[in-house]
Amino acid sequence: VCTMPIDTTKVRLQLKQQGFGRAVPTFMEIVKKEGWKALFRGCGAAVGRQGTYSGLCFGLYNGTGFKRDTYMQKLMVGGSMGAISVAMVNPLDVIKVRMQSGKFGYTNVLSGLKDLVKN
Repeated sequence: VCTMPIDTTKVRLQLKQQGFGRAVPTFMEIVKKEGWKALFRGCGAAVGRQGTYSGLCFGLYNGTGFKRDTYMQKLMVGGSMGAISVAMVNPLDVIKVRMQSGKFGYTNVLSGLKDLVKN
């Protein structure tokens, strides 16, 4: 939550929507044109994504039943479960970026999910 304004600024710079190609002018332009709340758009999706991702990683890793005796086994199981978790929470990341861009008009995560499923 604390880094959300920085992340929103980064997304806007990546999409080349605002600013002068630098973080501080872009940050100030967002605040000036859209207000402080705009910096926190997509916060619900970000928190939901991180919580879901962490839960999936721990749950899948500990619940697999695969042997994890050697370093290589731990690396393979951990990497595989991490990849599965990322794939499962990717839609929330897409919604977060779309909300931060300000172009999609999502009022909350649920409206973003509905739009993502529909299209």
